[in-house]
Amino acid sequence: MEFPVSWDLEQLGVSENLSEEIWAAEILERNGYRTCIVGGLASVVYGSDVVISDVYIVVADDIIQSALERLLEHGYSEEAQSDARFRSIKPAKDCSFGWPGYRLRRPSPREDTVGILLIPSSLWHLDLDGPSFLSDTLLFPRSMCRFPRLEPYLNALIHTIVQRTTSSGLNSRLNLYILSEYSRVLTLLPSERYSHLPINNQFFIQYFRQMLLPKSKTNFFSLWLRVKDGSLSLSDAIALLPKRDMRIAEMKAKQAEIAGKVSDTVMAGVPDGEEVPTSG
Repeated sequence: MEFPVSWDLEQLGVSENLSEEIWAAEILERNGYRTCIVGGLASVVYGSDVVISDVYIVVADDIIQSALERLLEHGYSEEAQSDARFRSIKPAKDCSFGWPGYRLRRPSPREDTVGILLIPSSLWHLDLDGPSFLSDTLLFPRSMCRFPRLEPYLNALIHTIVQRTTSSGLNSRLNLYILSEYSRVLTLLPSERYSHLPINNQFFIQYFRQMLLPKSKTNFFSLWLRVKDGSLSLSDAIALLPKRDMRIAEMKAKQAEIAGKVSDTVMAGVPDGEEVPTSG
């Protein structure tokens, strides 16, 4: 089974008070719109315990306006984005006040800030056209809610990170969210499926976090692209990785290993039920 969770979306909707947000995705699916759910809810159906702040629905770019109008017909209302987490510090080319697209609220009154975001699929590099729509997405059991398959989702997140990091003037707050979603999804990918990823994305996963300096990241993304298009072999790309960043990453790994061993030694001498004393 693709999804490791045992509950159904109706149960989640009731327990998390998200029934009408989830229903919005089902309305679009039932009416033939090319959409899928990403973000926190997508992570949850793959096993994460992240708190769902909004329901993110990516929509094929050419029908996003129509999708908005369809939900308005069903009683949802459009509202301005007001989440300070996504407000750009300075004017951004894509969207300064939050996510490109639209934010909606459920038909019934509600006190919290949970909403629905309709976002162009191109921002997430999810191909919702042609064969990719059916091969890279699937319906959650006993529902009409569509989610990306785990490997295509991780591939799309990596592509999005590369594109947004190498493009100037974009809303950096959105980049941080996408990075956090990438980190979550990466922990959810079973180890036996790692080899199913394209070789350039295996390269990305192994070395991206070791790139510390902005110039090093730029060089790394260039290597990733060359591995992707086949103009550079994986072994040659590894040999060309920035040496300084690799040395720093190696030192940090050794320090973390030593700290872990020290912590284990200290805890081994602490009787059950007692805490290690701290200063301050």
